Amino acid sequence: MLNNKELFNNIKTLCDEKGIKITNLEKELGFGGGIISRWGNNADPSLSKIVDIADYFNVTIDELIGRNSNNDKKCNDDDLVMSIIKLTEDETLKWEKIDDYKKEEINDKSYEDLFDLYDKEIEIYKAKYSESFIFLITQYNRMFGKISDLVAKLFLQPDYLSYPVLQESDEKITDDLWINIRKKFLGIPDEWKAEKVKQQIIDSGSNAMLNDINNIKTEYDFNLIKGANDPAIKEIINMLSEPKAFDSVKQIKRLLKYFEIADKKNRNSKKII
Repeated sequence: MLNNKELFNNIKTLCDEKGIKITNLEKELGFGGGIISRWGNNADPSLSKIVDIADYFNVTIDELIGRNSNNDKKCNDDDLVMSIIKLTEDETLKWEKIDDYKKEEINDKSYEDLFDLYDKEIEIYKAKYSESFIFLITQYNRMFGKISDLVAKLFLQPDYLSYPVLQESDEKITDDLWINIRKKFLGIPDEWKAEKVKQQIIDSGSNAMLNDINNIKTEYDFNLIKGANDPAIKEIINMLSEPKAFDSVKQIKRLLKYFEIADKKNRNSKKII
């Protein structure tokens, strides 16, 4: 089954590599304006137009529609970004921040055309590696001081005569690269700092709960509650020797509550005796 979104993305990548816009491709091939963009919104392309585009870029139809697996390429792109993060951390790569990007060009093409810059807050970073250049383009909205709709893309320009080519890396890894670069120029965004503190608080609370469980484990006789009818309680008790089993706060609270009830029953039974 044809994946229209993948077809559109592949055409977009081929246009980027050739240094042209999709609208230019449509004009050269005699297509109606905007027809390729509509494919990205699930409109069905004709076979003849797919053949025309494949011939134009000198690729097979299978390559154009993404029938060949792209997992190896994506894996390589992820490895590339992780290597760039390492080279950034040890300062092998020297990054510069491009502030007035509207004045910048690469082989007579503006940054706005090459990187599809649009009406958002934009950060552009550039580093030289041997005879090549690396670009990190980040675009986002900011509302009430908080960053949203973040899109970070990595481009490689093989040499002075080439145009930058988009690398299809994992979004999370590319975001990590952005944070590593950004902190040298603008600092880490406050919301990223807040998330880190939030996780520390959650981890501290979880560790405290696990400590409570371990203390209860040594204080009570589990034979009193092994006959519990609640399957979740039984399962938890069987796994008490593995603290990792307590990922669910709700389960922990249920277990603590059950111990409280069992303790009361134990005390009442001792009074009767």
